Amino acid sequence: MSDSQTRRLNDLDCIEKLYFVLSGLSILVTISLSIFKMTTISKSDSDFTFSIVLIRNAIFCTFYVVHGLLKERAYEIVIFMIAIFGILLYSITLQENKVGSWIFIIVAPAEPAYVIFKMSTQEAGTAQGDLVGATIAAGVLALVTRSVLMVLLYFVYRNYGKGLKEKAEW
Repeated sequence: MSDSQTRRLNDLDCIEKLYFVLSGLSILVTISLSIFKMTTISKSDSDFTFSIVLIRNAIFCTFYVVHGLLKERAYEIVIFMIAIFGILLYSITLQENKVGSWIFIIVAPAEPAYVIFKMSTQEAGTAQGDLVGATIAAGVLALVTRSVLMVLLYFVYRNYGKGLKEKAEW
């Protein structure tokens, strides 16, 4: 597909639609948690400002998900993955939020599933054959990052309630 062509939502297959829905839910949960945080702290708290930045980041993530899927641009999916990593780091320090962590755990398989699907459907003999290597490299990086993220989440979750939140406060 050339850069000028855009697929419609109806052109997405079932796995891509599932990725779109789960990514959207992840973004909505992020925005909801940020708004909740903003209502429970004072406006002079640095977390208030960071929550605003996080909401803005989530809006950009929406662009990267939609544009990445409809234009089939793997690098935008990687940018989305990096943004989600930042959101996860902040959400964990909200942390010790077990509900937020479980929501993330439930929607976490969406990205690896989509990445694996896209890597398995790459065709080396097409006009975009030059991009196959880049797509696979970005996909492998996304899978490694997600795996490390889930391992780190396990260790952080295991230590909830042991005073880590107070130690992480600046």
